[in-house]
Amino acid sequence: MRRAVLFSAIPLSLILGGLRPKNVIAELATATWCGWCHDAYAGLEVMKDKYPPPDLSCVRYYASSGNYGTSETDARISYYGVTGFPTCIFNGTEKVVGGGTLTATGERYDPVISSLLAQGTPFWINVELNISGNQATVTVKVKLYEDYSESAPKLRVALIEDNVSGVHTNVTRRIVTVGDVNISKEGEEQVFEENFDIDPEWDKDNLHAVAFIQTSTKEILQVGSSYPRLDYHHRLIARKRIDRISPSETFSTFLYLTNVGSKADDYTITLDDSGLPAGWTANLNNGTQVSLEPDEEAEFELRINPNGNTGQGDVKVRVFSNSSGEEKELLFRVITNDVDCNIVDDDGGEDFEKYFTQALDSIGKTYGVWDLTMGEFHLDNLSSNKTPVLIWSCGWSFPSLTKEDRNLLKDYLEHGGRLFITGQDIGWDLCDTDSENATYDAKQFYHKYLHANYIADDADNTSILGVPGDPITDGMRFNIAGGDGANNQEYPSIIEPYDDAASTILTYSTGDGAAIKAETDAYRVVYLAFGYEAIDNFFSRKKLLEKSLAWLGEPSLGMSENLLRDNTLTLKIINLNQGILTLLYSIPYLKGQLNIYDVVGRKIKGKFISGPQGKIDFNIKELPPGCYFIHLKSGESRTISKIILMQ
Repeated sequence: MRRAVLFSAIPLSLILGGLRPKNVIAELATATWCGWCHDAYAGLEVMKDKYPPPDLSCVRYYASSGNYGTSETDARISYYGVTGFPTCIFNGTEKVVGGGTLTATGERYDPVISSLLAQGTPFWINVELNISGNQATVTVKVKLYEDYSESAPKLRVALIEDNVSGVHTNVTRRIVTVGDVNISKEGEEQVFEENFDIDPEWDKDNLHAVAFIQTSTKEILQVGSSYPRLDYHHRLIARKRIDRISPSETFSTFLYLTNVGSKADDYTITLDDSGLPAGWTANLNNGTQVSLEPDEEAEFELRINPNGNTGQGDVKVRVFSNSSGEEKELLFRVITNDVDCNIVDDDGGEDFEKYFTQALDSIGKTYGVWDLTMGEFHLDNLSSNKTPVLIWSCGWSFPSLTKEDRNLLKDYLEHGGRLFITGQDIGWDLCDTDSENATYDAKQFYHKYLHANYIADDADNTSILGVPGDPITDGMRFNIAGGDGANNQEYPSIIEPYDDAASTILTYSTGDGAAIKAETDAYRVVYLAFGYEAIDNFFSRKKLLEKSLAWLGEPSLGMSENLLRDNTLTLKIINLNQGILTLLYSIPYLKGQLNIYDVVGRKIKGKFISGPQGKIDFNIKELPPGCYFIHLKSGESRTISKIILMQ
């Protein structure tokens, strides 16, 4: 294999090593007695037609409680912690559970597959299957195209049989772990060989081999199969497709075009910059022609420059096969770090973000939409001049918030964040005993950061009412079904405030809680236990978001170093040693209260005080090191001080 380098029209200071396009394996946990599994079978057949070899390989693990199951397939089902059928696992980490119309059409699978196919990997796999008599020999050659420094992953091989009977195909007859992939340097190769005995009842002509490299975290780094390639087929991937930068910076990423067909081909590469705002620019080899042999790769660079402007810019890179007419497209997005709102598009490939952007456009707020199918969201390079509101749209997808998502949100909130989060079944996913994602950490996040108590996963009600006197929802009334909303609410949940930091802001017509807001000394949260996208009219969507943003944007009690001050009160720390905190205070009324909170807004200690002035001691010997906020309140007046406890 040789690699051609396509130089861009702009100077390159460095051409990095080549990535290979990552292929996808769909491992379906199923059983012959499972009625809903037929939807999964149909959906995966649609995906196989759309994504030919080597892009997508499908294997089915039938449970031994029905036909075609073995101890090996049971072990794989157990390995992934599957609790219900059908469950489809993509590249070891992305689960899609259940049947239904959207499963049968492939619409639930397509966004996951397309997102994974846009990724790169340093590994490439070639798989050969040779059958002689009653023995099948699978030879797998693994090659590295960039250095790999992580612990050695495992190579696993499945022998599958197609068209066994009726709808039962891609049946896993054997699956074994062959060994460790021990190569680590660019250009190194490793060859594996595994022999399988063929059962006389198996059709030899329908046997195929699928090999994949899997890490200890279950992530699958590369997939290969013995299925024949198409004559003409290509893949386009990129190191990075989405990023947040300052308006004065330039976004740069490398793209890789690989001929994964069996014949040489010529390609035309074009850039569509119609998605850029006025004043932004992008550079690529517009109209560039390149010729590639099978397995040959071209590398080139894309740059996007906001030129000092605020907002979001999109460009598309398209590659057209001159032989087959096949066209591949990748979307790239740049968001400047000074926008008013960052929208995290976590709705499983739906287009619910449009309901937010329409409202924000009308309100006059700047924003950027971070699509998680384009790349993992991060907090890097947020503006130091302000804390933009974070809108997290979960849709109805699972897991609603991964452990990584929750850790990111904890960090964001503890540093003065402003969060608007919405979605069906967030509470069920993080708290219900029937959810495999309801870990102790997930429940703690739900209680301590969203300040919500999960009551039920289905309110069975779509009529929403505001709470009289609430600064966000007073006087509001709308439905979450019909109208021009998404009309998608299967499980709008019932929630209640978990602690004194939270209050109910929306209810169902039954009086059950539908949304809450929460305020601590460090952050503010608005949490809708239904999908914002389902609100049945634009006016209500705009008003709810506008009022929420106004409330979220108000000064918080302990946002970063800009602590709230009120000149009608005074609070002075006169002693902080030997485990004793001594405070002097003065207040404008006869009564008041002094409370100590930690960084997540939990009340640690509190005392009622008498005015107009006085001195008070707190025993803080048992408090762990960290940051704490002292909240003095009397009537409507309040002031905040911050202390740092050291070891």
